[in-house]
Amino acid sequence: MSSRQAAGGRRPEGPERSGGAAPLPGPEAQTSAESAVPLLAGQGIVNDDRTTGRPDDRTSRPPGRLLSIDYGRVRVGIATCDELGIACMPLGFIKRESDAQVAGVIAQLAKREKAVALLIGLPLHANGEKGANVAWVHAFLRELAKVCALTVHQIDERYSSSEAEEELRAMGRWPAPKGQVDAQSAVILLRRFLAGER
Repeated sequence: MSSRQAAGGRRPEGPERSGGAAPLPGPEAQTSAESAVPLLAGQGIVNDDRTTGRPDDRTSRPPGRLLSIDYGRVRVGIATCDELGIACMPLGFIKRESDAQVAGVIAQLAKREKAVALLIGLPLHANGEKGANVAWVHAFLRELAKVCALTVHQIDERYSSSEAEEELRAMGRWPAPKGQVDAQSAVILLRRFLAGER
């Protein structure tokens, strides 16, 4: 994710992430030769009848697939899991143009992946307090609620980027495009949630 406070455990990269692998055009998942990770792009499909998203609902999830979101102002990492919540895998990233555009793509992906709920990371400070960037996440959730009625769980995302880098190094995939780090960060958020962290 981008625009994270250094105190929140994220890489001090300035106000936005930039560079790295870019998604190919088109609404469907595609494969980048550079990252070997499916990349996501396009405007998505806006479903006007989905208007009641519930961003603060942390009740137990029903059985089924989850879609994990590592929100950033330049790129948004996406991951999912199997229906039993055992295996987590990166789907890729969305190159952000606007919150409405990202929300539309996520609504489309949630439908395609048959997700029963969504998950998004919150950029908290090291002491657990909410950082200023939490407002960006909440603004995005308001856009997402316009096009997707699924419950959105929120989870502490501290240190997820550094953990993602460590995992990619261990897998022999370093140096990795930043979009691949974003997608792996979304995997880590999903694992934390499935393990009971909030």
